[in-house]
Formats: sequence, C-alpha cells, structure tokens
Amino acid sequence: MNNESLIINKINGIFAKSQEFLRPLVSASLFLQRFDYFILLLMILLFIALIFAKTTIIGGIAGLIIALTVLKMFFIRGQDIELTPANVVLLGFLAVCFISVFFSPYVMMSLKGFSYTLLFIGFYFSVVHFFRFNKNKIVPVIFIIMFIVSFESAIAIIQSMHPMDVISSWQDTSYTNSEEILSRVYGTLKPYNPNLLCAYLMAGISSIFTVIFWAFAGKHKKTLIFSLSMLVLTICAIFLTGTRSGYIGLFIGIIVTFFLVNSLTKNYLSQKAQTIWKNLCIGFLTLAGVAIVLCPAVLKRIMSIFIMRKDSSTSFRMNVYHSAWQMFADNWFSGIGVGHDTFRNIYALYMVSNYTALSAYSIYLEIAVESGIFALLFFLAFFTMLIRNSIKFLKQDVIIEHKIIIASILIMMTGIFVQGFFDTLFFRPQIQFMFWTNIAIMSVILEDTKNNEVNKVSIEQIIKNLSDFVMNNIEKVKIRRLTDGKDKQTTP
Repeated sequence: MNNESLIINKINGIFAKSQEFLRPLVSASLFLQRFDYFILLLMILLFIALIFAKTTIIGGIAGLIIALTVLKMFFIRGQDIELTPANVVLLGFLAVCFISVFFSPYVMMSLKGFSYTLLFIGFYFSVVHFFRFNKNKIVPVIFIIMFIVSFESAIAIIQSMHPMDVISSWQDTSYTNSEEILSRVYGTLKPYNPNLLCAYLMAGISSIFTVIFWAFAGKHKKTLIFSLSMLVLTICAIFLTGTRSGYIGLFIGIIVTFFLVNSLTKNYLSQKAQTIWKNLCIGFLTLAGVAIVLCPAVLKRIMSIFIMRKDSSTSFRMNVYHSAWQMFADNWFSGIGVGHDTFRNIYALYMVSNYTALSAYSIYLEIAVESGIFALLFFLAFFTMLIRNSIKFLKQDVIIEHKIIIASILIMMTGIFVQGFFDTLFFRPQIQFMFWTNIAIMSVILEDTKNNEVNKVSIEQIIKNLSDFVMNNIEKVKIRRLTDGKDKQTTP
C-alpha cells in the first residue's frame, strides 16, 4: 500500500489485527466467506428497488451495503482503506457539510438532512471498495443497470399511450393549444414526478452508452442493435417527461458524445468503421429532429425554455433563485444547514412569492446555501479532479473497454451537471445511488490503471492546507470588517 497517511495506516493496522484474530472464525463460516456475494446481491436489489420502492426501503438497503462493507473489512484478510486525492477532497466536502450543521438555527433538522448526505457518500465509498476487489463485476453490473433503466423507459412509453393521472406535472397551458399540451410521463419511481424520472434516466443512460460503444468496437451486431434500440427508447422517455432542464442536459451530452466518439475511434477503428459511425450518428440526430418537429407538444415544450418570465414555472424558479441567492449572501461562510426541512423554514423569511420551495432548484446554489462556499468549492474540486483525470486517461494508450466505460460516464456526468443548473433532483435517492455507482466505477478504473497513476498524498497535509486556507479567509474577513468600521468612523 502506497498511502502515506498516518491516520489511514493506523486504521488499516487495526483492520489487519482484527482480520488475523478472526481468521479461524472466517474459515469456519460460509457466510463470512461470502461477503462479496451478499453485497453484490444487495446492490442488484437496490437497483431494482429504485424503480418502485419508497425512499425508506431504498435507504435501508444502502445502509446494509455500508454495514456489510465495514464488517468485511474487520473479517476478511487483505481488506484495507485506500484513498485517492479526489476521495480525500470528497471527505473534505462531507466534513464541511457536517460543520455547517452546528451553525444552523435548526440543528436537529439539519442533522437529519446531513444523515442523508452521509448515506450517499458512505454508499459511494462502499461501492468503490467492492469494485477494488471485484473488478470483474463492473461489466455485469453495467449490463444489469442497462436492463433496469430500459425497463423503466418502456414503462414510461406505455404510460404515454394511455390516460394518466396528472401528477407533479406543472405545465403552463395559458399560451398553448389543446393539441400542444404534453401529457408528461412519470414512470414508477416514488414519489411520482416527471422531473425525477428524467433525472433517473439521465443518471442511468451511461450504462446504455457503454454497451453501445462496446458492441460497436467488438463488432457485436445483435448487441449493438439491441442497445441502440434501448437508447432510442430511453431518449424518447426523457422527451416525454417534459423536463426542460433534462432536454438541455441531453443536448449538451450529445455534443460531448461526438467529441468522445472521435477520441475513442481514432486509434481503434478503421476509416470505414469511423465513417459508418459518423453516418449512424448523423442519421440518429436527423431522425430525432424530425420526430420533434412532428410532435407539436414536445416542440412547444422545448420552445417554452426561451420565453422566460412568460412561463409561470420558469418565472417561479427565477423568484426562488433570487431568494436563494439572498440566503447565500447572508450565510456564505457556513450556510444555513443541510436538508430540505432546514431550507424550507429559512426560505420562508426570504421568499418573494406566495409559493413555498423545498430547494433552490439548482444543485450548486443548493450546496452553497446549505453548507456555504467551502462546501461548494470541495464539491466542484472533486468532480474537476475526476474529469481532468478522465480526459488524461482517454488520451492514453489503454484498453478500449476501460476507455468506453470512462467516456460513457463522462457523458452521463455532463447531462446530470447541466440539468443540475436548473433542478435539485440530484439529491433524490434514485438519482444519487445510480449516480454514485457510476462515479465509483470511474474512480476504480482510473486508479487501477498503471498508465494513469495518481500520486497519493498525505491526508494530514491536505487537512493542514485546508485549515490554513480557512483561517486566512477568516482573518481577511476580520480585517475587512475593521477597515469598514474605521471608514465609517472617519466619514463626515
């Protein structure tokens, strides 16, 4: 193990002693020898539960995965903690969120909200740990996710063909004709919400892209046709949700896809195969454009993006953005505390309309409001490091299968982060667990490739740098206040 951190070394020393002490017990127990088997079964059960179960059940399954992972580290020989610089930054994000809880006027509410954040991040580290020791399970898990996401897409398509209840489908019809009103699908995810379904499909679409690229590179025609069909099904379902932020995320994701495809195909496919791929992409886009034009309800929904205040939904969100920004300006250092309940209580003091809001309708603004500017910086730094390492990885001469997975996850990240500018559904369990599974796969592949080694750094050094950075900013704030006070005293 190359990790230089004294803290991690001590923790791993405890695990090693426990593993040695409990080795006779593990040798005599079939259950203890099959930790990975049960963790994998729970992961599959979680992916299935995402499409129909309540959040309490989903959270319970994720909690079991975390608990089994911790137990595994005490029992199974060779298990240890290994942190990359990016993961240390993610822990920094978690630490800042925890600190913000105690600056909140609603500490208990905020502590409850933080427990969800802890669950999501804990799940991510559990999946990273699982795939570190079970890399051969990455591809099967990706295929399982593809089938589940495709199934939910099929449900959405079927919904569009039958009368549905109007559930959470806020759509301004004051400027549309009856034939231009989109009957928005919401799938089986709970609570029923078209925006939730759209974000879920966006988070799971990376699995479909992975299979498509893999089938094309390996010339598996039947798999390619099937996976392309699933992609068309999923994109149709995304459009039928009527989620405009999803449309924007999908559009930007398609642009990123073209760039990544060129990167992937340059050294691995013949000139003829590259031409076929480009023609396939052009044909797909043309077909999508024709379908949108021929569907006035979808076209009208897309065009409503550009009318701003004339659309009541957009106007409402702009009011929320204004109020949330004021909340951040007043609490930029430590935030108001974590969670929707905390946000709702404090938002009532700032809102400029008669409508309450559970969030800031932007994941970046939400993080800044809840936990302050440093939480947002840690959040952005973590994903910036992953994206930078992924781009370096794609430029290297590594096996095509790994490139395909990394490229597909980058496409998914693009869609989610663009959609996240206009919505906070990122914090829903269905999206979080799907999203963090993908990020865990990316993290493991990047760190496992010898050609893309990232130097491990001392956690103590990172904490020291963070502490110095925070203290310097506190000193700057104190100096500025003293200066402002002197200026006021000398002003006639």
